[in-house]
Amino acid sequence: MLSEIARKTRARTGTTHLSAEDYLDNGAKITLKVDIDEQEASITLSFNLSVPNILLLLIIIVCFFMIAIINNVYCILNKKL
Repeated sequence: MLSEIARKTRARTGTTHLSAEDYLDNGAKITLKVDIDEQEASITLSFNLSVPNILLLLIIIVCFFMIAIINNVYCILNKKL
């Protein structure tokens, strides 16, 4: 599935290395980098948050893991259906 996503991403954007930046209400900068390896069918997420509030950082990390788990369960269920 990741190989297919990598092919579609490369066709649409010309690369499989994507990044985005955004700012929180308090002005803290959030950077997310996604690298999709087409041959190994793997993905690497790099997350950078410049915020002094460690609790907010932990909440965001937990949300990323929950999204990843939900996505994996969804993919497994789709293959079995």
